[in-house]
Amino acid sequence: MFEDLTPLNEIRSVEPTVSFTRNQNSGHTLNSALLEPIDNSFDSGATQISIYLSTYNGKKVLVVADNGKKALSPTIMHMMASEGWTTKKVSTIASPNLGKNGSGWKNFVSKFSTTGHSTVIMKCEDECIHAMEYNQSNMKAMDDWNVSVRKCHSRINPDDPALSIWKEAVDENGNFMSHGTIVVVHNLKDEASSFLKNGLNFTPSGLKNQTSVGAQLGEVFQKRIEKGASIKVGQTYATLQVVKPLCPVLRQTPVQSKVFRVGNEDVAINVFLLPERSECKLLPKDVYTRPVNNQNSGVYFYRDGRLHLDSKSRPMHPAIGNKAIEAYIDGYANGTIGKRKTTISRDSRSWVVFADSHGRASRVRITIEVSSNLDKDFNVNQIKTEIDLTNDSVADIALWCYQMPKEYDQYRNTNASYTCVDKWRSLTKGYRNDVLKARKQVLSTLRPEELKIAKLVLSKFTQSLGEVVE
Repeated sequence: MFEDLTPLNEIRSVEPTVSFTRNQNSGHTLNSALLEPIDNSFDSGATQISIYLSTYNGKKVLVVADNGKKALSPTIMHMMASEGWTTKKVSTIASPNLGKNGSGWKNFVSKFSTTGHSTVIMKCEDECIHAMEYNQSNMKAMDDWNVSVRKCHSRINPDDPALSIWKEAVDENGNFMSHGTIVVVHNLKDEASSFLKNGLNFTPSGLKNQTSVGAQLGEVFQKRIEKGASIKVGQTYATLQVVKPLCPVLRQTPVQSKVFRVGNEDVAINVFLLPERSECKLLPKDVYTRPVNNQNSGVYFYRDGRLHLDSKSRPMHPAIGNKAIEAYIDGYANGTIGKRKTTISRDSRSWVVFADSHGRASRVRITIEVSSNLDKDFNVNQIKTEIDLTNDSVADIALWCYQMPKEYDQYRNTNASYTCVDKWRSLTKGYRNDVLKARKQVLSTLRPEELKIAKLVLSKFTQSLGEVVE
């Protein structure tokens, strides 16, 4: 079929966009904002996603490229710039708010660009690529709501920078993509440039302080990667690294599992005991991520297979509702939930699954897997960083989840499974210097032959803690 090479450079008016300032202050961090275009890529059916730095007209840009098959036609690409426009199914009874402000693409660009300037390049099967220029701050300042879409082809304009970006992104076999979407972010902020310069890599140990973008993606999209999705990150396209699925309980058996029915949907919940510190040292470095502490314990909420963390990229500690609290108090009163040792106030309504009194170094980890059809039941917020269990429809789930940390808290429950190592750490946490000082004083009183034996015993003891103390 003869390819239509008629030049296209349409300029159309769109509805006034959300203000640039509002997008910049959307509540996203750089970490969470970067997840927005990746969500969009998966929504478009992409199986390969690449995130890297490149050049566009001689200037450094951030590129997010995918091979999604749901690229928009040139005639409706303009609509992406309109406030609230999205191809996703929104305003359903179950989720009346999600999606009403669009795809999150503008929020993502606003967080990384000083001007909110991006170029969106798309291609459907057997069609020319088309590029849309979008600059939020300029549109706002000039009160000019026109967006241009142009056709890009080597026989029309061989110097078009959108062509060089497209040719740069090849598939797994080294072929140019026949379909997909590429988002190019211009005028990177200093903060964003530093974030990308230090973080566009796959370094599992870097997840502790969110210093590795690849590690974050390996944790958030773990389940999608396990099913075959390919995500790569790098400083350039040539240096892209493959992101691997990251989870400290990967392939482990939960100590408790339960499926609840909410509406017409199943909610699967699993309770894990995290491996001990010494055990984690035996795990492959591309599997174990966070240190075993309070950042690993908590509620890990998987919505449509995608992990949702809080605004600081940490596990959720969701609040529970009045109905669950009442059931818990009544359970103590009638003896169905253990022995009531202390008075529990009915006035407290700020309970969370992992209460403040819960051991900070606990090994208890709860995973909840739900469908986005239940967003209303779980009060999922717009940027999906706040989820709770306060609605009556999920009261049974809230009560069960609230009981699990108490049942398995190895520092406070005598019936829970814990080791002498756990006990030692709980007793000496925060007192390392005092412990070492006391040990030094004791060793100074020993005779040479006693000292040799004592040091050998101490060495084996500290090795069992996963540490080596000289």
